[in-house]
Amino acid sequence: MIRKVHLTRSVKLLLLSFSLFLTACPPKEAAQSKSATTKQPRLVVGIVVDQMRYDYLQRFWPNFGEGGFKRLVGEGTSFSNCNYNYVPTETAPGHASIFTGTTPSGHGIVMNTWMDRATLDQGIVFPHSSVYDSLHPYVGISPLRTKSRGVSPKFLNATTIADQLKAATNGKAITVGVSLKDRSAILPVGKTGDAAYFFDGVTGNMISSNYYPGTKTTLPFWVDSINALKIPIGFQSNPVGWVPLLAPEKYTASDGPEDAQYEGLYGPGGTAHFPHHLAVDPLICCAEFMSTAWGNEFLNLFAKEAVKHHNLGNDDVTDFLSLSFSSTDMVAHQFGPQSREVEDTYLRLDRDLADFLRFLDARIGKENVLVFLTADHGGAANPDYAVAHGERGGWLDDKDMHKQIRKLVGDVAGQDSLMTRVQGHNIYLNHLLADRRNVNIDSLTKVVAAFVKGFPGIEGVFTASEIQRLQPRNFGELYLMNGYFPGRSGDVLFLESYGYMHAPYDPNETWRHKKGTSHGTHYEYDTHVPLVFWGNGIPFGTSETPVVIPDIAATVCALLTIAPTSKCTGKAIEGLGRK
Repeated sequence: MIRKVHLTRSVKLLLLSFSLFLTACPPKEAAQSKSATTKQPRLVVGIVVDQMRYDYLQRFWPNFGEGGFKRLVGEGTSFSNCNYNYVPTETAPGHASIFTGTTPSGHGIVMNTWMDRATLDQGIVFPHSSVYDSLHPYVGISPLRTKSRGVSPKFLNATTIADQLKAATNGKAITVGVSLKDRSAILPVGKTGDAAYFFDGVTGNMISSNYYPGTKTTLPFWVDSINALKIPIGFQSNPVGWVPLLAPEKYTASDGPEDAQYEGLYGPGGTAHFPHHLAVDPLICCAEFMSTAWGNEFLNLFAKEAVKHHNLGNDDVTDFLSLSFSSTDMVAHQFGPQSREVEDTYLRLDRDLADFLRFLDARIGKENVLVFLTADHGGAANPDYAVAHGERGGWLDDKDMHKQIRKLVGDVAGQDSLMTRVQGHNIYLNHLLADRRNVNIDSLTKVVAAFVKGFPGIEGVFTASEIQRLQPRNFGELYLMNGYFPGRSGDVLFLESYGYMHAPYDPNETWRHKKGTSHGTHYEYDTHVPLVFWGNGIPFGTSETPVVIPDIAATVCALLTIAPTSKCTGKAIEGLGRK
C-alpha cells in the first residue's frame, strides 16, 4: 500500500541571498545548472545525522539559523512520525537500512560488530566490524597498520540506492560516501561505489580502502592535499579550545553544570565543563577529535571538496553522495542528550548544513539536487540522570551477565566454556564444544534463555529458533524479528527494559563508566528520528503520516524512476513527486 502525504503549507518560503567563492574544479555548464530545472536531479544527497533524536529539532529550533535545519523544513517536506522498525538501533544497521530499504533481516548488517558463526564454528572467537575485510586493506595509512586489517561492503546482502543508480545508468553515475566512521561511508554506497572516505584517529587523516577504483594503491591528490593541512590537529591544539557558540543564557534546551556528573571526560584528567581543551597525543594524534563539534565542521569542508573533485552533479546523469555526520553521535555518547555539548554541537551543525546547502545552490542549483536528511538512530537519557529526574532507568552489567552465564553452563577455570560472548542484545554459544560434549544446542539455548529472563533490565528473551517462527505480539517482538539474520545474530536474544542501558566496564577507563549515553533499543527515544526531503520538485509541507526507515530508499528510487533496491521492504511515499 502506498503511503500518502497530507501536506499543509504551514511554513513561509525563506528569502535568502547566497554568495560563495568557488575554488578548484569549477562545474561544467555552471550557468545552466543554476537556472535550469531538469526532469531528474543531477545529484542525490543522503544526509545522515548520527544519533539525532526527533525531539532535537524541537528542542534546539529557537537557536537554529535560517539556512540549515529551518531551511530544509521550511522549503521541503518533513515527517514527524518516522521510526526504525527493528533492533538493535545502531549505526551500521541504521545506515544499511536507510540506503537498502530493508531491515537487518534482509541486508544482514545486524550490529556494528558481531560474532560470525562461520568463524565461531572454526573455533575463532573474533568479533568483527560490519565492514571488516582483511582482503581490502586501508589506503592512506602505514602498511604496518593495515596488516590483517581492512574494510569493504562484503557483508552487505542487499543493493543500495547508489547501486541501483549505477545499474540504471550503465555505470555512468558517480557514487561517493563520506563520513568520519568507516561503516557510515561504506555501507550507503553499496558494492558498486566509486569512493568511500573516512577518518583515521591515529593520523588525523581521511583515508579509504583499496576496494574502491580510485584508491587501489594511493589516495587521490586532493585528499592528500587536505590531509597535509592537518586540520584536525589545528582544531585540537587551538589554545582557546572548544567553547560554546552562544552566551550561556541561550542554552535553555540543555542542563547546567549541576548535571555534569552524568557526563564523560576527555581522558582521566579532563573536565565535563566548557570550554574543553584537548591535548594532541603524539602517538594517537586525534583520538578525541570525533567527539567534538569540530568533527562535523571538518567533514563539511571535506564533503564540498569531494563534490568538486568527483565532479558530482556536473551533467544530466544523476550522481549520488552520502554524507554522514558522526560527531553528533560521539559527543552524545560522551556527554549525554541533556548536555550543553550536545546542544552546541547541533547549533554548529546547523551552520555547517547552511553552508553546505549554499554550496549546492551555487554549484548545482537547488532544483537540480534531491536531498534527504534523517538519522541512523536516536539515543537514551543517561540512566542515572533519568532516575534523578523521576524517570525510569537502570544499567545492564554485561560483564556480570557474561560471568553468570559461563558459570551456569559449566565454565572450567575460564576455559572451554559453552558460553562464548554477550554482544549487544545477543548471546553466542559454543556449538563446537557442545557437539564434542554431546550437548543438544537447542536445549542449551532454552536453558540460557530461561536463566537470562531473571536479570534486572531484561524485558523479553528468545532463542534463535523461536525468533524464526515467532508470531509477534508487540513492537518489541516484531522489531527483534526484523533485526535477526541467521549466522550473524546470536543463539539467544533479549530486549532491554525501558530506560536500561549496557554498562561495559574497562578498569582503565573509570572516568567513562556509566557516563554519557548509548542506544540500541526498540523504544521511541532510540527509534524516532527526523526525516526531511528537499530540492528537486519536492513540495512544501509537513506530514504526521507514519513512515518507517525502509520507506526512504523505496521513495528515492521511485522519485528517480529506477528499479527498487534488491531486498526492499519499504513503501514509496506518495505526494513527493515533481511538480
